[in-house]
Amino acid sequence: MQSFISQTLDHILKTTPSFEDVVIILPSQRAKVFVKQTLKDKIKIGFLPETLNIEQFINQVSGIQKADSIQLLFHFYTIYKGIEKTPVSFDVFASWAYTVMQDFNDIDQHLIDSNDIFIYLRDIQRLKKWSVKGEFKETELMKDHYSFLEKLTIYYTAFYEFLKEKKIGYQGLIFRESCKKIDAFLEQNTHKTFFLIGFNALNKAEEFLFQKVLENECSEIYWDIDTAFFNSNHQAGKFIRKYKAEWSHYEKNELKILGSSFAKPKNIEVIGASKNTTQIKYAGEILENFSDFSNTALILADETLLPIMLSSLPKNIDAINITMGYPLKDLPTTNLIASIFQLFLSQEKLQKTGVHEFYYKDVLRFLKHESIYKLISDIHFFTDEIAIQNQTFINQGQLAKLLENTEGEIGVMIKSIFNSYVSVEEFIDRIVHLIKVLKEKVSDLEKEYLFRFYTTFTQLKTLQNEYKYFPDLKTLSLFFRQLISAESLSFQGEPLKGLQLMGMLETRVLDFENIVLVSSNEGVLPVSSQQNSFIPFDVKTAFGIPTYKEKDAIFSYHFFRLMQRAKNIFIIYNTEHDVFGSGEK
Repeated sequence: MQSFISQTLDHILKTTPSFEDVVIILPSQRAKVFVKQTLKDKIKIGFLPETLNIEQFINQVSGIQKADSIQLLFHFYTIYKGIEKTPVSFDVFASWAYTVMQDFNDIDQHLIDSNDIFIYLRDIQRLKKWSVKGEFKETELMKDHYSFLEKLTIYYTAFYEFLKEKKIGYQGLIFRESCKKIDAFLEQNTHKTFFLIGFNALNKAEEFLFQKVLENECSEIYWDIDTAFFNSNHQAGKFIRKYKAEWSHYEKNELKILGSSFAKPKNIEVIGASKNTTQIKYAGEILENFSDFSNTALILADETLLPIMLSSLPKNIDAINITMGYPLKDLPTTNLIASIFQLFLSQEKLQKTGVHEFYYKDVLRFLKHESIYKLISDIHFFTDEIAIQNQTFINQGQLAKLLENTEGEIGVMIKSIFNSYVSVEEFIDRIVHLIKVLKEKVSDLEKEYLFRFYTTFTQLKTLQNEYKYFPDLKTLSLFFRQLISAESLSFQGEPLKGLQLMGMLETRVLDFENIVLVSSNEGVLPVSSQQNSFIPFDVKTAFGIPTYKEKDAIFSYHFFRLMQRAKNIFIIYNTEHDVFGSGEK
């Protein structure tokens, strides 16, 4: 099997005598790793080209760096407080601000005039009022909603200008600024040749940027599409057919590259399994039959299955590389930190702060967490004693007695969790210290979990010192809940050897001979169409913002592209009918 990357680079090598002034632009960081390795295998002497993922490219063009979501949220609240006379608290603001920022991102990625879309939204609400027969009575909630929609354009403009001045931004802002600066960038880099490789569904900003790049006749774009999907009305070829029909580049140039690998013989097995654990079991049994994993990918359509999958991998796998996003809300460490919050929130609610006692269920939830439980001796006697004495609250003396035989630093750390805290900053320090101690006692995978929260809480401490947006523990706790529901942990593996374990989106541009796809059910592949947004479906359609229809086509492309060059394909799905998204192939 010749991969798309290898095939494309062979084509470029035939027409490009030197890579000294060549830039290769790719959809993902993972694709960069494979391209660099393939180039090293093909080029023994001479310059290697500069390789960038699309985010790195737009950072170069715009001169703006991407900020993370927490940093953006704090900046957005600063802007919001400057606009509103009576601003809501930070936790209430955060409950809707993530959605608003995603809408801002969509608007900018698709180069939509912000005034046009926000006026359109406002006018829709006004028409709804006018179209009501008889007397129309506005509730306070409705008035607040109308007022909120009217202010979106003010929030957007102020936030955009604030970030631009700081030279940081969200992805959409960086795309929009890149489109403004692309002509100047290309003028300064006329000596460079650009190769765009492996893209599919482009946002409007990418379409604009790529067509500008292609005005240099030496530059080229290489698509990974099979004739089986391109020449028919197949959903997987929807976007590339559109670009072929609409781009002026194709008035004089042919499409590169069309393959015909999908028609070649393949071994395809579709396996129904009852429940997730059985799916994982089947996947492990399939992998046991392989002796070489250098060209094998295990794809989790449902990425929350990662921990179960890792614990069920067969022993013949000696190396594994994980590349996927994993929801923070599903991490074991999330439950540990949430249990610490709950200790003090319940203490305050039950008015036990003065006597410094904790509700027994909260104490046991913390002590029985897998990361803590294994570090404490005699915990069985402790829980039995609580049950025998029918105790509702636990005091410091009982906890000290429990921990007297626990290893030095561990015992001190666990005791410190139950100490009174004097400020939100001190509470955050406590979490950070816990993570530092635990990282010496856990597996490599758990270290990844802990490091994600270490960086998050360290950043929150810095922002809290600067802004003081968390007046109390309850506000911090509410924000923590919103954060874990919106964020994910990104595993970014670099090694090229061993089994590749990835999510569907991470397979872009990559090819494997052996594929095991787990959880290929409706509602999982593609993901459910539900998405939080203040922009209604019909408005998105009117302004060209992708909806679930386009996202279905995107996943169709990823699915069938992955199958194109594969030889052995195992598709496993959940046959259980009592779970949403299950029971349907």
